Amino acid sequence: MSAQHAILIGVDESDGLLPCPFAADEVRSLAGRLESAGFAKAHQTILTGSAATRTAAESRLRRLAKTLHPDDVVWFVFAGPAFTDDGRGYLACSDTLDDDRTATSLAVADVVLLLKANGVTVRALLDAPGLGSDELSELFPTTGIAVALTASEENEPSHFASGRRLWLQLVGEALAGQAP
Repeated sequence: MSAQHAILIGVDESDGLLPCPFAADEVRSLAGRLESAGFAKAHQTILTGSAATRTAAESRLRRLAKTLHPDDVVWFVFAGPAFTDDGRGYLACSDTLDDDRTATSLAVADVVLLLKANGVTVRALLDAPGLGSDELSELFPTTGIAVALTASEENEPSHFASGRRLWLQLVGEALAGQAP
């Protein structure tokens, strides 16, 4: 029997990177939308604010990966600062250090490969300005068990207004059947 799981991470700011206002709030809001769309609350992991550390994220990802079955679906949602270093994309955490960014952030490839290891379907929603499209194209080919939707192109800011991250808000509305 298949199950849907979601890991949602929201980071408003990280040392030395441009802030992503309202990321944590929007991730919490999206979690509620996922629940109303049939995702059991028990199958959601939400890390926001000071709880969105690299250690916590890696721990939750490892624990989830151990429980997955090939017919499961995992949604990985990240809203927050991101960057590319030497062609690899990284998702900044609340404890990412400016002078040691790559070692204190989540490597996008590591997250995707860990989740895909059991043959599960991976759906990534990335509101993370700073990721490069070349690596994402490699990690999420046009055919396969993984798909990613991104809010912006590399070095293009994500849009927010009236206390909301617009792209994630629209995605949440679509998942809840409230958008055409």
